[in-house]
Amino acid sequence: MIHGRKQHRADRVLIEKAGSGYALFPELKTTAGFNPIMVQPVACKEERFNACLGEVEAGHLDLPREAPLFDAFRGKLRAFPHGKHDDQVDSFSQFVIRQLKNWLWILTETTRDGRVRGIVRLDKLRW
Repeated sequence: MIHGRKQHRADRVLIEKAGSGYALFPELKTTAGFNPIMVQPVACKEERFNACLGEVEAGHLDLPREAPLFDAFRGKLRAFPHGKHDDQVDSFSQFVIRQLKNWLWILTETTRDGRVRGIVRLDKLRW
């Protein structure tokens, strides 16, 4: 998680406020030097996933097809909820749901080389 945060320059890390998340939060806070955001899971995994499908199907999320693990992640999305390993899909759905409530921090303008130029400020969602 720490390596992934640095590698992808994540400005926020979400941790589920359940199970191992309770132990992980203070450890990351003290050893990794950042404050993860605890997210209270709402409903079951299937309901959370269904709640985010509209945004995915509408194309409001940009999933990098050239990413090394894209095909594996897509396979997990397709297998959900009957796949063996569904943690990534559940994390993805929780991110999308949180994003819908806190959308401004993700809308950014970037230069052609991928550097962040600035945050896009809108009065309302574009979609």
